[in-house]
Order: sequence, then structure tokens, then C-alpha cells
Amino acid sequence: ALASTARSVIDVFICITQLGICCVYIVFISQNLQQIFDSYYGEVNYHIYMAIILIPMLVLANIKNLKHLSPVSMLSNILLFTGLCIISYYIFQDLPCTWERKTVATFGQLPLYFGTALFAFTGINVVLPLENQMKSPADLKGWNGVLNTSMVIVSSLFIAV
Repeated sequence: ALASTARSVIDVFICITQLGICCVYIVFISQNLQQIFDSYYGEVNYHIYMAIILIPMLVLANIKNLKHLSPVSMLSNILLFTGLCIISYYIFQDLPCTWERKTVATFGQLPLYFGTALFAFTGINVVLPLENQMKSPADLKGWNGVLNTSMVIVSSLFIAV
């Protein structure tokens, strides 16, 4: 009895977490699109961009098999890596001296940092479905398994930025 209740509670919290992440993602992307396109086409409310984003997201959300999402995931990884390279290029242009910089951010900036760091690891909810669809699920675990390797890479990239 307790196991089924705990399972239901966990499922509810995973759904709430994913819903929150999707909402933040949609707002973030739509506001960035607004900043890009407003300079070219005039001001448009970011709610319009939310509606435009909703269409491809609904299509992608209806794909049940993770195998069919792998090309989209690969494209997103390539774009993410390209974006990180571009950001790194601009970060290191006209770099000020280290003594001119604050050693630690202000207390008010810490929640933004932790929110960003936690957002980077939100894909952990798909680990179990991914493991269930793998040909050899044992490859996911272990010190050099897929999970640890990907977490080290993601952590390193976000620490670098």
C-alpha cells in the first residue's frame, strides 16, 4: 500500500517538475526570440512567440519512442556546443584583469546560479525510460557508463561558462 502511494507521489512530483521546466523553457526561448526579431521586424509581444514555439513542441512531445527523438537530440547537442563555443569566444574578448573582478557574486545572484545549475540537470527524469529502451542497460551504469560520462561533460561545460 505504501509503495503504490509513494509511486503516485513521485509521479506527481515528476510531472510538476517537468511542467515547471517546460514553462520556464518556453518563456526563456520566447523572450530570446523577441530580442532577436524585434530589432528586425518591430516590437511583437513575446506571447506571440510562445504560441509559435508551442507548435513544434507539441509535435515533439507526441513522439513516444526515444529512438525517434535521437536526431533531434543530436541536433540540439550540436547547437548547444556551438552556442557554448560562441559564448566562450566573446567571454574571452577584452578580458579584464582578475583583480578588477569580484571574487564571489552577490547574495542576490546566487538563486539565479543555482536555478541555472539545477535546470541543467533536469534531464535526470528520463534516465529510467532511457535505460528501459537501451539494448544493453548495463552500459548506462558504472564509473565510465553513459550516465556518468554525460554528467561529467555537462557539469564541465556549465562550470566552464
